[in-house]
Amino acid sequence: MAACCPSKVARSYDRCAAVYGNFGVFELPEGVVVRHHRREWIEKLTCSFEQLRYEPFTVITMNGNESAAFQYLGRRRDDNLMSIVDITEDPSP
Repeated sequence: MAACCPSKVARSYDRCAAVYGNFGVFELPEGVVVRHHRREWIEKLTCSFEQLRYEPFTVITMNGNESAAFQYLGRRRDDNLMSIVDITEDPSP
């Protein structure tokens, strides 16, 4: 992480990883705790939906940093076809 991010950001991620047990968590000055998620985790959460549209794009955060974002449009599958997903375990490191 340190190679791709400014040192202040890398230190924030490292500190928050120690506090929350997951890398990708960060805190905002307003007291909000935010988490980045891997695409695999989003796919697991939405596997009971038919994906109609997935649009990845880049955004600029309020702090001026680039971040990956997406818009997702899905339709719930027929109840008889829905799979049960265990979402208690996030596959992100």
